[in-house]
Amino acid sequence: VMRVGPQAADYIVCTGLFDDRNETPSDYDEQLAALKARDLTMLCANPDIVVAIGNDLVYCAGAIAERYAAIGGRVLTFGKPHAPIYAAALERLKNLRGGDVDKARTLAIGDGAFTDLAGAGRAGLDCLFIIHGVHRAELHPGGGALDEAALDSLFTRAGARPKALARELFW
Repeated sequence: VMRVGPQAADYIVCTGLFDDRNETPSDYDEQLAALKARDLTMLCANPDIVVAIGNDLVYCAGAIAERYAAIGGRVLTFGKPHAPIYAAALERLKNLRGGDVDKARTLAIGDGAFTDLAGAGRAGLDCLFIIHGVHRAELHPGGGALDEAALDSLFTRAGARPKALARELFW
């Protein structure tokens, strides 16, 4: 793989915005239109639309991929919630442990219902869901208490339910 400019590219690898603290996906509309005119396929390395960084939500690669798809661009996504990332993680755990990994004793942790939680569920893993992450505005209207009906609705839409909840995760 050789890194080249957009005029020489055979495909696009999208890992996020160049300046996710100051840009929005619409800042890329002109570039995306030019790439679409060349009919380039976009490889999206992270389908998350936003990610939580501290108290901020910033746009992620999935937001750019979503805009590209909206103008008719072809997008292939990788990472959560797709099975290969979980298979790779379990294989890595197996290699680190020097033996098989019991899925029943493996816990996925995440704050994205449609990526982290859904992917863990499809992979047969329990999930610890972080409620003060990317869905915090929906789950804590006006910054208040947890809205349990909103939480239930979110899990229903994601097609998965976590094993447990945590407000935040620090490491």
